[in-house]
Amino acid sequence: MICINGPAAHLINENDTVILITYAQMTTEEARAYAPKIVHVDEDNKILQLGNDPAESITPGLKRPPFALTTQVN
Repeated sequence: MICINGPAAHLINENDTVILITYAQMTTEEARAYAPKIVHVDEDNKILQLGNDPAESITPGLKRPPFALTTQVN
């Protein structure tokens, strides 16, 4: 179960689409080695695709934002 709290709770309704984002504090070295985990789900929350590119879209016809950074692991 996902709970929306704070001011956002007044703006969301049941069955709305929600994009979840997490943040972390890490050293520069940790950040350079970090690979995000992206999970695309359908309207029933079934996993459609796993990835590590936050700008990636699985919707046909959508293109990558022109200034989106690519993930590079050194």
